[in-house]
Parts: sequence; C-alpha cells; structure tokens
Amino acid sequence: MKAMAFTEHGSVFSWVNKKRHIEKAGMKYIHGEEFYVTKTIEPGEYGAPTKIRDNYHCSLYAKNFEGVKELNQLSSASFNRQDGHYYYAPRITLDELINTSDNIIVSTACLGGILHNGEDDVREVFINFLIQNKHRCFLEIQHHSDAAGEQGAYNKYLFSLSKNTGIPLIAGTDTHALNAEHMVGRAILQKAKKVHFADEDSWDLTFKTYDELVAAYKKQNVLPMEVVLEAIENTNRLADMVEEFPLDESYKYPHLWADSEGTFLQKIEEGIVRRGVDKYPDYQEYRDRIEEELKAYRHNGAIDFMLLMEDILNWCRTQDIQVGYGRGSVNGSVIAWFLGITEMDSIKHNLNFERFMNIERVSLSDIDTDFPPSRIEEVKDYIFSKTGLYCSDIITFNTIADKGAIRDVGRALEIPLDEVDEICKAFESNEEKLRKKYPELFKYVDLVKGVIVSVGSHPCGLCVSPESLTEHMATFTTSTSKYPISQIYMKEIDGLNYVKLDLLRLDTIELINDTCKLAGIPRLTPDNVDINDVAVWNSMRDDSTGIFQWESDTGADYIKKLLSDENIKKFQAVDEHVDRMTLLTIGNSAIRPAGASYRDDLANGVVRKSGSQAIDDFLKPTFGYLVFQCQIIEFLHQYCGFTMGEADIVRRCVDEYTEILMGDGTRKKIRDILPGEMVLSYCGEMGAPLVPRRVNKVYDNGIQIAYFIRTDSQKELLATAEHKILTARGWIRCGDLTISDRIVARDESGPLRLECVTDIGYASGLSHVYDLEVEETHNYIADGMVVHNCFAKKLGTENHIPVIKNGGYMIGLDGEPKKDHYIAGFTETMKKNYGMSPEESEKTITAFLQVIIDASNYLFSLNHSQPYSYEGYVSGWLRYHYPVEFITMALNINADKEEKTLALTRYAKAHGIQILPPKFRYSKAVYFCNAESREIYKGIGSIKFMNAQVADELYALKDEQFEDFIDLLVAVKKTSCNSRQLQILIELDYFSEFGDVNLLLTINNLFGEVYGKQQIKKDKIPNLGEYITEMDVRQFAGKESEKTFTKVDMFRLLKYLAATIQVPPATIMERISYQKENLGYVDIVDKKYAGLALVMSVNTKWTPWLTLYALANGKTIECKVDKRDYNRQPVKEGDVVRIEGQTYKSKQRKTENGFEAVPGSKVLWITRYRKVVV
Repeated sequence: MKAMAFTEHGSVFSWVNKKRHIEKAGMKYIHGEEFYVTKTIEPGEYGAPTKIRDNYHCSLYAKNFEGVKELNQLSSASFNRQDGHYYYAPRITLDELINTSDNIIVSTACLGGILHNGEDDVREVFINFLIQNKHRCFLEIQHHSDAAGEQGAYNKYLFSLSKNTGIPLIAGTDTHALNAEHMVGRAILQKAKKVHFADEDSWDLTFKTYDELVAAYKKQNVLPMEVVLEAIENTNRLADMVEEFPLDESYKYPHLWADSEGTFLQKIEEGIVRRGVDKYPDYQEYRDRIEEELKAYRHNGAIDFMLLMEDILNWCRTQDIQVGYGRGSVNGSVIAWFLGITEMDSIKHNLNFERFMNIERVSLSDIDTDFPPSRIEEVKDYIFSKTGLYCSDIITFNTIADKGAIRDVGRALEIPLDEVDEICKAFESNEEKLRKKYPELFKYVDLVKGVIVSVGSHPCGLCVSPESLTEHMATFTTSTSKYPISQIYMKEIDGLNYVKLDLLRLDTIELINDTCKLAGIPRLTPDNVDINDVAVWNSMRDDSTGIFQWESDTGADYIKKLLSDENIKKFQAVDEHVDRMTLLTIGNSAIRPAGASYRDDLANGVVRKSGSQAIDDFLKPTFGYLVFQCQIIEFLHQYCGFTMGEADIVRRCVDEYTEILMGDGTRKKIRDILPGEMVLSYCGEMGAPLVPRRVNKVYDNGIQIAYFIRTDSQKELLATAEHKILTARGWIRCGDLTISDRIVARDESGPLRLECVTDIGYASGLSHVYDLEVEETHNYIADGMVVHNCFAKKLGTENHIPVIKNGGYMIGLDGEPKKDHYIAGFTETMKKNYGMSPEESEKTITAFLQVIIDASNYLFSLNHSQPYSYEGYVSGWLRYHYPVEFITMALNINADKEEKTLALTRYAKAHGIQILPPKFRYSKAVYFCNAESREIYKGIGSIKFMNAQVADELYALKDEQFEDFIDLLVAVKKTSCNSRQLQILIELDYFSEFGDVNLLLTINNLFGEVYGKQQIKKDKIPNLGEYITEMDVRQFAGKESEKTFTKVDMFRLLKYLAATIQVPPATIMERISYQKENLGYVDIVDKKYAGLALVMSVNTKWTPWLTLYALANGKTIECKVDKRDYNRQPVKEGDVVRIEGQTYKSKQRKTENGFEAVPGSKVLWITRYRKVVV
C-alpha cells in the first residue's frame, strides 16, 4: 500500500495522529470523511430549519492543504445544532456538497449514498454535479455479496452510469474491522451495547489485501473483472491526485493588539503604580528584573499571550471574579504580577523566572489559572466571544478499561451477571488464573479494551488560536455543551504548538473570596495578609479542617508534627527567624509520595548537614533539604557562573535508568548489566531478526548533560549529544537529529520499524550516563531505539560535568559549544569569590552533585507551591478570625460533599458555633449565618428534591403572621413548593414553630385531601384517617344528605381540626429516620438522650469497629467492641444503643513476635452496651 484514508462516518476525529502513523509507516496520508448529506435545512413555514432525516452518505477527500481546510470547515459546520445541520447525525446540505471546490475529491460511498437511497430530485441534482465534476468525482463500487443481492445490483447501476457519463468507477472496501477475529470482537461489543445493523449481517467489513479484494469481486460475480481491476487501480489514481502536506508546528500565539509591545510596556507601567512598587526602596531591582524578563518575552514571541491573559483576568476583576494567587512557573515573572496575572511578587518571594521562560530555552508559554468554580462559565463565554480569537474546548476519548471490557464481553457471551461480578472483583489479584478459566472471555476482552466508545470534552482545557480552528483543526459539538470542541486531542494540539488555557476550578478560591465578602473585609492576598500570626499557625496545626491541601488524614497528622512547638524550637536553633511559610511549603512536597525520602526527618525537626559549609549555607533556608528545582538553578548561577537560562537547562538532574533489550528478550537497566552478558543487536537489515551479541565492556561515564529524543509512539531516550542513533538516513548524532527524522525502533516484540521523531531537546537535566561495548555489531536496543556504542572508549570519569566543575561553554543541540557566554565553573567562582582551594572545590561540588542525585525524585516547584501555601494559610487566617463566616461559606461550597460537610460540622460544634437545622423564617437556599450569635442555619436548596426557587419563595414569607399551620399551608400553596417538597420540610422540623412533626404531617395530609373542595361523601370520611369524623364535618357543612355533606367550609373545618386534634409526638427513632432519609445523615442533638448513640456504621472484618453518633452532643465516636460481646448482641446501622461501660486501650501493631502496644496511642473500647427503642 502506498496511501491510506480513514473516512469515518461524520467526523475526522484524531486526524493528526492518524496522519503521523500513516506517514510513519511510509504511506501517504489522505484526509477524508464519510459525510452525512441532507437535502436542505432551509427555514420552513414558521422560520425554523427544515429537518429531514434523510442523512445520505458521501465520501469527501482533500486534494491538498486547501482541501484539508475546506473539508475541516464542512465537518465543523455539520455539527451545528442550532441551524438544523445536526439532526440525529452531523450533516452537510446538498448545496454545500455541490458547491465544494476542486480541492475536494468526491466518492459516492456505500448503499447509504444518494444514488441508491436519494429521492429522484436529489439524485438528479447529484448526478448533474458528478457529470460536471467528473475530473474529481468517482462512482464507488463495493465487494459485498449480501443475501439480497442489493450491492451487486447497485454495482451494475453504477457501471451503467459510468459508461453513459464517463464518471470513473472506484473500489471502496468499507472496512470496519482489521480481520475476521476483530470482526467477531466488534460484533460482541455491539451485542453488549445492544447495537445491531441488520443490513450488515451478510456483509464482509474486514480489511482486504489486493488478492482478497479481487477474490471478493469474483465471488460477487456481477461486473467484468477488467472493470473491477480498473476500479481498484483508480484508488491509486485518487491517491496520486492528493498532494502531501506538512503539519504546521510553528508556535501559534494569538495576536490581538496592533502595537503589542507598546501596549505591554504601558500595562507594566500601570501595574508598577497600582502595586505601589515605584515607592519601594528597592525599586531599581524591580526595574532591572523587568528588563531581563522583557528579553525573554521578546525572544519567545510571548508578549501577545501575556496580553491575552492580562485581558482575561482584568475582565474577571471587573466582574468581581477573583482568581487564584497563581499556579505554576508563571509566578516567577514579576511582569505577570504587575499585569495582575498572579498575586505573587516574585522578587519578594524569591521565585525563579527562568522556570517559566528564558532566552536559552525556547518553549511555548503555559499559564494555568485557578477560578472560582461557580463563575467559570462566565469566563469561558468572555474568551469565546473575543474578536480575532478562535477557541474550542478539547476533545477527550472515553475508552473501555479492563473491568468494563469484562462486563461487556461477559454480557455478550451470556455469562451470568453475578459470575461476571466475581470475575471483576478477582481480576487484579488473580488475572492469570481467570484467564485460564475463561479463555474465550479474555480473548475478546483483550480485543475490545481500549476501544473508544464515546467522546467528551476536557473539564479544564481549551485551545485558543490566531487562526480558524474549524479549518485548521476541525471542531464538533455535543448536546451537553454550548462550546465547540476540537476534533483532535490534547497531545495532537501540543504537537502542533497551539496555545492551551487551563481554566481550573478551585473551591478554595471561592471560599476565600466569599468569606471576605461575608465578613466585609478586603480580599486577602499575599500582599495584605499577616503571615506572622502565630495564633493562626497554631490553629492550623491543631485542626486542619478546611485548610487547603492539609485536610486529608495524612496532611492533618503531618502538619501537627511539622508545626509542633518542639519542632519550631529545633528549627529556631538554626534560624531564630524561622519562616513557617517556608516550612509549610516544604511540607507540601513532603506529604506527597515523592517526598518520602525526607518526610520523617523534616517532621522530627532534623536539619540536614552535607559536610560542606558552602552547601549547608546555601541550603540553610530549606533546613538542609534540596526541595525546589529553582535551588539548582540558583546554585549553578551563583556558584558556577551559569546564566539563569543556562542553569534552567540542567535544573532537575533526573537520574535515568535506560532499559536495554537483553539476549533472552527481557529488559534490564543499563547500570545493572555486566560484561559477558548478551544483548540483542541490529545486524544491518531491517527485515532480519535481532541477533544476540556479547557485552565486552560497560562504561560508567558519570553525570552529564543529556538530550531527550521522543517518538510518535511515546518512546523516549536520554543520550548525550555525541551518541549516534540509527535513522532512515543512517547513523546520526543525537545533536544532529531533527523533527523530520525517522528512527529505527522496536516495540516489546515484532520487527524493527521506523518511528518519527516528534520532539528533541535538552533533557530534564543531568543524567548518570552509561555505555556498552558490544562485540561485532557495536549497537544495542535502548528504550526501544537502536543506538551505537561509538564513543564509549572516549569518555571516562574525567568528563563528569566538566563545565559545571571547571568552566567552559554549554553544548548546543548541534553538538557544538555555544560560545556566546563563557561559564566560569565552580572551581574558579569559588576561588575568586570565596577563596576556596581547588581541592576543597572538587570535594564540595562532588558532594552537591550527590545531593542533586539524591533529590532527583522529589524536586518541587517553589513557583507552584508558594502560592498554594499562601492559599492554605489564608484559609486558616479566615477560619481563625472569622470562623462563623468561613464555616458558613465552606458549608455552601461543599454542600454536595457529605464527608466534608460532616468535618465542617464537627469543627463548628467544637468551636462553639451552632449549626441549626433549616427553620422557617431563617433559612435561605444556602447556609446563612449570624456571626454575633455564632449561629449558622442550614439552607434548604441542597436538600434532596429541593431547589433555590422554593427556598427563596418560602424565605419571602418570613415576615408574614400566621394564626396557625393552616394559614401557612394556604400561603405555601401559592408558591412552587410541591407536596413532596412540603412533606420533606415538615419531616425535617422546618416548621417547628407550628407544632410537632407528626402533628404537622397529619394536618398537611388532611389539608391535601380536602382543601379547595366543597363536599365530602360520608363513606369516604373513614379514609381520611382517625382524626376526622362525620360530627366534625357536620359542624361546617351547609347541607347534608343521606350520603353526602355539601357546601362544606373546608377552611374553617381544617382550622378547627388543627386546633383540636392530638397526635403522639415524633419519637427520636422517627426523627432519626426522617433525617437519614432526607439528609443522608443525622444531626439531632438533645441532652435528654445522654448515653444514647446511633450506630452509623459497622465493620466486622476483624475486631468489630463501630462508628457511633452521640445524640446528646452530636459527636461522632469511633470505637471497638470485643468480638464475643458483639456476637452476643450484634448491632446494625440505624440501631440506637445505650453505652453503659467504656475504656481506652493502646493500639496494637504486628511484629515478628506477635502484637505489641503502640506507645502513646489509645483506642476507645465499648465494654457494655444494650440496644434500646426510643
């Protein structure tokens, strides 16, 4: 095959990825789509678009790049859901089809096409178009031998039409599966999803070789074979008509300002004044920093992008949409602070600009921003409406995972559902055993897993561009979003260097903003909050509820240790002005998995020493820990003479362990290979198998600057600039590779093949480099790529980071020294600035490089962590100084998160804040507070089946005076509150001022039965319940017959009943039941129930573990019960128990000698209890 086209129905999804793979395989990519075509969508009699579900098929192909853009535009327009284009499927109109340019090639497609299914007038128009454009149109025959002979008859019709008009025939294969096995897998998946196309049952939809296709037409036996062979040859003719086109991988920053730089400089000056920096004593430092940053912005062409972000965030401020303090490396830019893109003064907070951008490392800027979740749609509306800016959301592909595949295939194979459930539960731990037991199931599981079954849009990411995305990318729509969505996915967008905006939702930002508003104070930022308030720090340490990034059990435990008084004293011994914010920021990395290597030491107040005074002084601000990437940059700049940009190139020092393909087919890290072992090697022929060859020597070439090479199948290799890699043009130095190169590579198994280089550049920094000397062939397979061992003998330990140690020039991607800047190196810098001897310098730099290696797995970005630490601290500051307002807003924001709501409720109770159930006259849709009385009323908008409209309408009645509950029910009847909602509110004691729950439920039931009526049949009165009799009705009836009371004054009757009937009050069990049913939890607190607890959950896997709710004080209690006691009197969720005995015991941990007590721990044990009915 020399060319391939994917003509999917109604889309060009992931076309960039398909193009890369097709071209990687050495074929020409043909851009195409099988469109749905409708006769018309012209407005009908009443102005609405005409919607006819004709949806004919027609395949279009792009002849050239202009055709690609035209086809993409048509594909994008077909998804318009407002003008009638989209109707059951994305469609173009017949007029749009016949108005395509000569840049589009047309094929009539399958039996679903216009010539087979079209109405006479549609078919006539289409045939005339085909005749007039026969130079770019084809009549498509297909090879199916369906039972009805429909395809054969259609092929005859097309042959006749071709002879009469001269429109050439072409053979389409209508491929839906790779082979017969995949076809069965497709059928199984369709059965599982209850999808069935009856007309496919006798079709052959598998991929065909030339010989198989010819055989299929012979079997069909409809057309002369010379006609069939010419139609097959015409596929080559169509392919030859198509011009190849390169992908545009240039940076695509939006350009919305005529004088971008002038506008940029003006906004910087305005920001200086607004921030008051022109009054700072160190103002010149800010001026110098601005000039340095401007060089990078100009060099990278990023000024327009910064202006776009400033414009978006400035608009947000005009709408009172306050965003996060900053996220990621952009916080290192003081210009970004002046523009209002971040709230972090990078000079004050010592944040590194080169992590974001520098002139040595050209890269597309990336700025992520945290927004209050409730306002993010407004922000998107503004971005999408900007003139000159083309925007789309970003597609996501939803695929079938392992367990989903098991369920789907199991359903199709009619395996009982309970058996499928058991297979899913046991899959992760017993996969091999299950595969042997269910071979047919897993045969098809392996086929269908990973299949895309639906599409959606990225929850945060959107693409912005200076050029039309409908043309250059293609977009689509969904029924659940009003925004266009890209038809290519995130990695494709990255590869084409479009700008992505991440509009991230962060509840904490909303919490800070709303609490400040409720408290009536200015919004808190890093510029105006007091970070030295020890009382705030201690309150965060003692309880991390509501504190951003520290709410988890792990975070809560760790912050207690980190900020303990004992720890602070230890750190003060090193620095009397210990900065708790720095501790919090370091702790932020410590609680993550990558921080395991220093987590315990930091929590115990250990200050690390390296043995070198220079290194210890450098790491003193972080207590001897190398935590942040920027510290490496600063070290190389300050002590070695690198520019900040050069230092960024080697900032992370990741120690890579390249995997080598061994002689037996296994993989082994290169550092673990020994001389004499066998590796697989390339023998000089692409089609030949790899051969095992002996490793003669292993070279440890130490720590060096490395480069990464990444391919389109996501392989990635780190190597030095001199190392040669096998490509389609021979052995090429890593430093000489280009994006267009194709590398010889191999997957886990199978033959060697060519893969396109998609990215190349400086690696993540310093790598510990090894090489092998392989006998005879002198090559091996490293991370899936064929590499040479050409330089192994030249390099030794004397070359370890020569520039860092001894000075020199950086090596560019071309492998040549970059002589525009000489780097002094550590030895010379330390001698000149610190008087250090060369011997001491060697010892010190070697020690520091070892620190870098040790820290390589956990280096953290201070630019990202510092603003998040501030957001955590501000959360704590507001919680300490404005606790009622903070808890109120936190409850509103987390209304749908039961676990957080419970934690916030517990915190409030512990700090003397009452959270009261929803009450008539007090509660709104959301939580509402009275700071003076320290009371918070639950809102009713979040209660199941309730909504904000009902809440607002009931709150509007708060000042009305009602004689009794009947008067209120009459008023409620005029609102949107329905009977179900009213019953829920009564059950939750919302109307407690009018009486007990059960009384009000009874009155409400009577009201619902009779209010508004004028008569009651006597035989129906017993159905109204025990609280109404004929005597009651007779008092208010105007007339009475043998069977009926008429002209009954129901209003007066109901008021009489409300005043006279007596109903037993609700028991505690009933109240609990009502709350659990309607709220999902219980918050009843009544001191008369002292000693009683509601069983919330029971875990009997080991020693019975109970979660209890104390009815007297509302506390949640975790406790254990002796298994023998539990077996004598088992309890279940919902039971009420009286606690009659308890004690505390130490936690137990397992050791080699059995179990032992954990010192300082205690667990509550219930020793006596009994179930009660209350």
